[in-house]
Amino acid sequence: MAKKGESPRKVADVLMEKVKKAMVEALQESCLLVEGTAKELCPVDQGPLRASITYEVDKDTLQGTVFTNVEYAPMVEYGTRAHIIEPKDKSVLRFEVGKKSRLSAGKGGPNIVFSKRVHHPGTSASPFMRNSLDLNRDNIKRIFAYKINKFGKK
Repeated sequence: MAKKGESPRKVADVLMEKVKKAMVEALQESCLLVEGTAKELCPVDQGPLRASITYEVDKDTLQGTVFTNVEYAPMVEYGTRAHIIEPKDKSVLRFEVGKKSRLSAGKGGPNIVFSKRVHHPGTSASPFMRNSLDLNRDNIKRIFAYKINKFGKK
């Protein structure tokens, strides 16, 4: 409610700041929700991808982004085509096949393979980020509706 003698411009500015605050809160809650679900859905081998999932909210543009800066994340999210892998800095590739434990010795341990070239068959997509957003669309709508309704009652 405008105070007597308050300019319409000042009233509008105050109102816009309150709307912006409500939208930032809704964005933060929504991004946190999507981040948490993405971490749950993330296929895990050793964990760096899952640990890297985070979010940012830009208060000026009112945009929220859930992301990971891990270089191989797009390959996990979208999969890869069949491709050839060749060494970049060495003369051969070295990798392990079999059991995943580096500590296991002897029988049942990993087999060390050296190769000049590997024909990789590609990988299937594991769309943990996109699925996280899709699974939370209704919840995000509810979060924004709640913040808007709460704002209207102040």
